[in-house]
Amino acid sequence: DSNWIATNNDFGNVSLRIAPCHARHTGVYSCKAVNDQGAAVTSASISVQGTEGLLLDTAHPESLQKIREMESMDKFARLEAPEREYGKPQWIQPFENVENVPEGQVVELHGLVEPSGDPNLRVDWLLNGKPLMNANRFRQELDFGNAILTIVHTLPHDSGVYTCRAYNLAGEASTSATVKIDGYERILLDPQHPVSWQKIQELEAPVVVEEKEEVVQREKPAFINQLQSAEGVPEGERIHLEATFEPARDPELK
Repeated sequence: DSNWIATNNDFGNVSLRIAPCHARHTGVYSCKAVNDQGAAVTSASISVQGTEGLLLDTAHPESLQKIREMESMDKFARLEAPEREYGKPQWIQPFENVENVPEGQVVELHGLVEPSGDPNLRVDWLLNGKPLMNANRFRQELDFGNAILTIVHTLPHDSGVYTCRAYNLAGEASTSATVKIDGYERILLDPQHPVSWQKIQELEAPVVVEEKEEVVQREKPAFINQLQSAEGVPEGERIHLEATFEPARDPELK
């Protein structure tokens, strides 16, 4: 309590100050004066009348009354409206067949089913009697009775019978449509320029050379130039003999 209590001793005047005082400051306070000759004591009783720490009374009685009236409304039984009963689903607008769609185009199947306001109305999508697989190209919607299936970038294997089965607590109903996608070859096998293609085929075709058998008329060998004799050649020198004969191209001549 050092922040609330202050003491003073000034030339025989002693004082104790408590500001502000609280209920906990109630009690008997004593002041004792002491020297080598002895001691003296004086006392006083202090009683502090406390107040409530929290304001229990409202500062806005009119607002409090309104709050109490609103809170008392929960004490009375509420009348709940009876839950509406919906009938079996009915397709007001069934699906229509979609045929001869080029590959890569967008196909949309749209139908309208009632009761559109039934919170328990659900739909299932089937392809050829089997549950439709989840894929990024297939977008399924049901918005206030509008059942829509969108197929983005169609492929030939998307062809088939699509069925939408609507059901609720009262029953179910279905609508179906046939979708046919016309595919195209992934690789163009036919030439775009047939004349140029024919020229290329002719240039790349192998050249066939007909071999003609050459008939060789064989003749009796004959020397046109005879060997020349060499006489009186010194020992140690080189000797060269040469002659010419016909037929020169006879492969069997030895």
